[in-house]
Amino acid sequence: MYQLYNSLYQRFQRVIKSIPHKERQYYLDVDYKQNMALVVESYDQHRDPEIIGVAQYFQNSATGFADVAFVIRDAWQGQGLGTLMIRHLADVAEKNGIKGFTADVLVTNAAMLHVFYNSGLGINTALSGEVYHLKMNFAKSNRRATDADKLQNA
Repeated sequence: MYQLYNSLYQRFQRVIKSIPHKERQYYLDVDYKQNMALVVESYDQHRDPEIIGVAQYFQNSATGFADVAFVIRDAWQGQGLGTLMIRHLADVAEKNGIKGFTADVLVTNAAMLHVFYNSGLGINTALSGEVYHLKMNFAKSNRRATDADKLQNA
């Protein structure tokens, strides 16, 4: 149970046991352009699919950048899902006219920092207290073509 609460704390940067209805509605308001969510499900032919990860961005129309956040079930962390999700989400965001991502990451969340630094995005970092403020500009990225792009161009 500790692992679950730790993951929620890392994602929301506060202790929560449940997410209020109004806040849940905010996270579910996806328009597929300014606000986007990607969901990863497990597959096992003998069981129903389960959601194992969610990556989202929410565009700030004043800056053209989007705040990005992830949550991956504890049992699936450390297997490269976060890296795949940010790369795919960045491709989608860029095609939708987003300039880049911003994110606030707790200094104790080494796994999320690792995901961002392995994304291929150019990152500017500022530390404020216990939180890193990241700004990732798509124009300054060195991302490689995604697997989907590779398949389409083959």
